[in-house]
Amino acid sequence: MWSDQRSYWRGALQGTRSELADSFRIKGLSRNIAAGISTALVALPLNIALALACELPASVGLWTGAIAGLLGALLGGTKLQITGPEVALAPLTLQIVLTHGYEGLLWCTVMAGLFQIVLGVARIGRLIQAVPAPVIAGFMAAVGLMVLDGQIPRLVGMPDDVRTLSSVVGSDAMTAVSINAIRVGVFATLCVVFLPKLHPRIPAPLVAVVVPILAVTVFAIELPHVPDVAAALPPLGLPGVEVSTIFALIPSALALAMLASLDSLLSAVSMDAKTHTRHRSDQELVAQGLANIVCGFVGAMPVAGAIVRSAAALDAGADNRLAPIAQSVVLGLVLLLLGAHLDHIPLAALAAILCVVGVKLIQPARFVELYRHSRADLAIAIVTVTGILALDFVLGVTAGVVAALARLGMSRANLGIHVEYDHDKNLASYRIDGPLVFANVSRLASLLAVENASMVVIDFTAVPELDFTATEAIDRAIGRLCQRNVDVQIHTATPELAAQLRAAAPDAKHAPSRLLDGLPVPQTPFA
Repeated sequence: MWSDQRSYWRGALQGTRSELADSFRIKGLSRNIAAGISTALVALPLNIALALACELPASVGLWTGAIAGLLGALLGGTKLQITGPEVALAPLTLQIVLTHGYEGLLWCTVMAGLFQIVLGVARIGRLIQAVPAPVIAGFMAAVGLMVLDGQIPRLVGMPDDVRTLSSVVGSDAMTAVSINAIRVGVFATLCVVFLPKLHPRIPAPLVAVVVPILAVTVFAIELPHVPDVAAALPPLGLPGVEVSTIFALIPSALALAMLASLDSLLSAVSMDAKTHTRHRSDQELVAQGLANIVCGFVGAMPVAGAIVRSAAALDAGADNRLAPIAQSVVLGLVLLLLGAHLDHIPLAALAAILCVVGVKLIQPARFVELYRHSRADLAIAIVTVTGILALDFVLGVTAGVVAALARLGMSRANLGIHVEYDHDKNLASYRIDGPLVFANVSRLASLLAVENASMVVIDFTAVPELDFTATEAIDRAIGRLCQRNVDVQIHTATPELAAQLRAAAPDAKHAPSRLLDGLPVPQTPFA
């Protein structure tokens, strides 16, 4: 056990050191710096909006992004992941602030970081691979709904004491809206939605903020703005509290740690799918824990790996750790040099940006896809959403996993994997027998990950069912094989199963998209 631990962390250290060395080589230097600057322009309004959504000063959002982003880039187990204030953490962070105050939030952040380090050292991060895809979809959708609930009042200019849309439904507060705020919100929404379609490197959130600033200033329009931003360095150290208060904060800190860990690892898995790489889950947990500890000591807010900003960096051309580092440096410089002017930003513009992010997190098309593929998977996602909204994040995700396990118990879970080799042809043949679901697909994915043959044949003719988690895991595994120039051939029993595998990556360039259209399986291995 201890030898495995030492081997893992030695490999993680060597891998991180190598990735950092590669990041500062001349080749790709300017591209990654430019990608970091572009990502900072996306992160700047998001960080401010998230801080205000948690009733914290706008400067807290920027300092948090600068400090945590740098630590995540230097220490994390995902080289392109950007760490910072995250949408999924906003509802719980706000709840902690309202219940325990700002001082309580700082202590919760530090304790959550300690819990995350314990989870990483205990190698719990590996379990993220077993979370079913419908549970992940439900988690993201619940976060998106919470964001919309909290930001729509800001989008339409409701009074500051109106915190959520659900609290004013049916009341007189529904009439307390501002036409000017709605105009700014609509404009900002259109910018964020349509400008990236013109060119992916346009910093749409920045445009959505700068143009309303100019319009409001030139035409003297009365609108709620960001409060004054303090550009001073953050205070160091934790505020003094009683021991009884610390014990009272433990449940909130534990929930924050679980949520931040889950969000970070889900973001890392998403980046793996986009880049055909493999992150180091336990190293990522330790890095996120250290980032949260430091954030608590410098007056910042809780952080996690942020999929929106990480994807923005990838779209901008980033391919190493220099891009997240540059993003953090730019955020710090913006606060120091331009902090005094950030109070001109209309709140409606920031709310619009977060609302667009919220809708993307809900992923309506994903639920339609679940409905078409499997009503049982859809039910699991709905259980997760309902559990999170009615209870909390940790209990909601737990309910979703329990529902998935119950479904597994009602289906055939045994999986047969028969592997044969033709050494003359350097050919490996995999024959799969039984349903492939989230609980057993990791076995097949692990075998494919270490396969050294130059040609791999996978026979799914005896597979009656593929759930969403298995479909995506298989696509990632095959994608990594094809990245190594391994010729992959797939054979399925039904057109429906072939279509399902093809739909997992409709734009993929690797072999399965070509081979699913009817290439026969070589008969020698199975004769």
